[in-house]
Amino acid sequence: MAASKPVVAFNDGGPGELVKDGQTGFLIPPGNTEIMAERIIELIRNEELSIRMGNAGRRLLKENFSMKKYGKDMERLYYETLGHARPHAHRRLWSAIK
Repeated sequence: MAASKPVVAFNDGGPGELVKDGQTGFLIPPGNTEIMAERIIELIRNEELSIRMGNAGRRLLKENFSMKKYGKDMERLYYETLGHARPHAHRRLWSAIK
């Protein structure tokens, strides 16, 4: 996904949490290698679909799994755990990360 390529993976465990079936790639029933091969061939033959899915996957990663987002989420969790609102002084930290 980070390389702007669609993902074809078995829908067993982790891939189902990241791959949006039909949007960023294809999720295949576990062990069904025939359907997996069909989907791979479909992406090879349909370059437009492959590019669209690859770009959607890259966007999904950037929006939801960037270091900046991770840092902000961790800071929010930290302050929520302490029962404090996020102080304004820490905004300087996040503006430096951009």
